[in-house]
Amino acid sequence: MHVVAEELKPALAFLERELASWPQVTAKPMFGMVGYYRGKRIFAALPRTRAIGTSNAILCKLPRDQTPGQPGRGWKTVEILSSADLREALRWLHRAHQQAGIKKK
Repeated sequence: MHVVAEELKPALAFLERELASWPQVTAKPMFGMVGYYRGKRIFAALPRTRAIGTSNAILCKLPRDQTPGQPGRGWKTVEILSSADLREALRWLHRAHQQAGIKKK
Protein backbone atom coordinates (compact mmCIF):
# COMPACT_ATOMS: atom_id res chain seq x y z
CA MET A 1 0.00 0.00 0.00
CA HIS A 2 1.14 3.53 -0.79
CA VAL A 3 0.64 6.82 1.00
CA VAL A 4 -2.06 8.95 -0.64
CA ALA A 5 -0.63 11.65 -2.91
CA GLU A 6 -1.14 15.10 -1.40
CA GLU A 7 -2.39 16.50 -4.73
CA LEU A 8 -5.13 13.85 -4.80
CA LYS A 9 -6.76 14.95 -1.52
CA PRO A 10 -8.99 17.73 -2.99
CA ALA A 11 -10.26 15.33 -5.66
CA LEU A 12 -10.96 12.69 -3.01
CA ALA A 13 -12.89 15.20 -0.91
CA PHE A 14 -15.01 16.02 -3.96
CA LEU A 15 -15.64 12.32 -4.71
CA GLU A 16 -16.53 11.62 -1.06
CA ARG A 17 -19.14 14.41 -1.08
CA GLU A 18 -20.53 13.18 -4.40
CA LEU A 19 -20.81 9.55 -3.29
CA ALA A 20 -22.46 10.58 -0.02
CA SER A 21 -25.27 12.19 -2.05
CA TRP A 22 -26.06 9.01 -4.03
CA PRO A 23 -29.02 6.80 -3.05
CA GLN A 24 -28.51 3.92 -0.59
CA VAL A 25 -24.80 4.70 -0.08
CA THR A 26 -22.99 4.20 3.21
CA ALA A 27 -19.29 4.58 3.92
CA LYS A 28 -17.14 2.50 6.27
CA PRO A 29 -13.44 2.87 7.08
CA MET A 30 -11.23 -0.02 6.01
CA PHE A 31 -7.44 -0.35 6.15
CA GLY A 32 -6.61 3.32 5.47
CA MET A 33 -9.35 3.57 2.87
CA VAL A 34 -13.09 4.22 2.88
CA GLY A 35 -15.33 1.52 1.47
CA TYR A 36 -18.56 2.65 -0.20
CA TYR A 37 -21.55 0.34 -0.13
CA ARG A 38 -24.90 0.29 -1.84
CA GLY A 39 -26.95 -1.64 0.64
CA LYS A 40 -24.71 -4.52 1.71
CA ARG A 41 -22.60 -4.60 -1.47
CA ILE A 42 -19.31 -2.73 -1.70
CA PHE A 43 -18.85 -0.84 -4.96
CA ALA A 44 -15.90 1.48 -4.38
CA ALA A 45 -12.90 2.18 -2.19
CA LEU A 46 -11.32 5.60 -1.91
CA PRO A 47 -7.97 6.08 -0.20
CA ARG A 48 -7.87 8.12 2.97
CA THR A 49 -4.35 7.52 4.27
CA ARG A 50 -3.30 4.49 2.20
CA ALA A 51 -3.75 3.69 -1.51
CA ILE A 52 -3.60 0.40 -3.40
CA GLY A 53 -1.71 0.24 -6.68
CA THR A 54 -0.51 3.81 -7.01
CA SER A 55 -0.69 6.76 -4.67
CA ASN A 56 -3.31 8.46 -6.86
CA ALA A 57 -5.86 5.74 -7.58
CA ILE A 58 -9.36 4.79 -6.50
CA LEU A 59 -10.99 1.37 -6.80
CA CYS A 60 -14.35 0.51 -8.39
CA LYS A 61 -15.98 -2.92 -8.08
CA LEU A 62 -17.46 -4.34 -11.28
CA PRO A 63 -18.31 -7.81 -12.54
CA ARG A 64 -15.19 -9.61 -13.72
CA ASP A 65 -16.26 -9.65 -17.37
CA GLN A 66 -16.37 -5.83 -17.36
CA THR A 67 -12.84 -5.39 -16.04
CA PRO A 68 -10.53 -7.21 -18.47
CA GLY A 69 -6.89 -7.05 -17.55
CA GLN A 70 -7.50 -5.51 -14.15
CA PRO A 71 -5.96 -6.97 -10.99
CA GLY A 72 -8.13 -8.50 -8.31
CA ARG A 73 -11.56 -10.03 -8.50
CA GLY A 74 -13.62 -7.46 -10.38
CA TRP A 75 -11.83 -4.38 -9.06
CA LYS A 76 -10.91 -1.64 -11.51
CA THR A 77 -8.18 0.84 -10.61
CA VAL A 78 -8.88 4.38 -11.80
CA GLU A 79 -5.97 6.79 -11.61
CA ILE A 80 -6.61 10.46 -10.97
CA LEU A 81 -3.68 12.51 -12.21
CA SER A 82 -5.55 15.77 -12.80
CA SER A 83 -8.98 17.32 -12.34
CA ALA A 84 -9.83 16.19 -15.87
CA ASP A 85 -9.65 12.57 -14.65
CA LEU A 86 -12.53 13.19 -12.22
CA ARG A 87 -15.10 12.82 -15.01
CA GLU A 88 -13.73 9.37 -15.86
CA ALA A 89 -13.61 8.40 -12.18
CA LEU A 90 -17.24 9.45 -11.71
CA ARG A 91 -18.25 7.45 -14.76
CA TRP A 92 -16.69 4.28 -13.31
CA LEU A 93 -18.07 4.96 -9.83
CA HIS A 94 -21.55 5.45 -11.25
CA ARG A 95 -21.28 2.21 -13.20
CA ALA A 96 -20.11 0.32 -10.09
CA HIS A 97 -22.94 1.88 -8.05
CA GLN A 98 -25.49 0.71 -10.62
CA GLN A 99 -24.05 -2.81 -10.68
CA ALA A 100 -24.17 -2.99 -6.87
CA GLY A 101 -27.92 -2.35 -7.07
CA ILE A 102 -28.55 -5.34 -9.36
CA LYS A 103 -29.69 -8.43 -7.49
CA LYS A 104 -27.74 -11.61 -8.15
CA LYS A 105 -29.70 -14.56 -9.47
